[in-house]
Amino acid sequence: MLNYRKLLSYSTLAFTLAIPVVCQASCFESDITGNCVQFAPTFCNTVGNLVIGAQNTVAFCFNALGSELGTYKCDFTIFNEFPGQDGNPAGVSSCNTVLTSIAELCPVAGGQAAGGEHFGFTMELTAGACPENVVND
Repeated sequence: MLNYRKLLSYSTLAFTLAIPVVCQASCFESDITGNCVQFAPTFCNTVGNLVIGAQNTVAFCFNALGSELGTYKCDFTIFNEFPGQDGNPAGVSSCNTVLTSIAELCPVAGGQAAGGEHFGFTMELTAGACPENVVND
């Protein structure tokens, strides 16, 4: 006989384990303030479904305006920490969740945290402008 209560419990557990939870992040320091999380959806929509090779990195830089000290930039990085074969994509939702968590845990200049199966994420606010061929605010 099928026990629906157990089936629901197992389904809930599997769903819960699939959602990345960021409990800690290594935060960066900066003399300026800004809002880098505004660029997270663009970054995640672009890289979230890419299969990133083992120990490889994909990075984007976004120029922003409005700091009291002038222009600042937001550097985003996703890196596959898995030393073996290429893995699955990090996922758009996982990427957004981790970067939003970094913004909440490290509101001044961003930071880095793990998320997904074997991915690391970095969101860093720094003074200055990105090199050429980047996305601008």
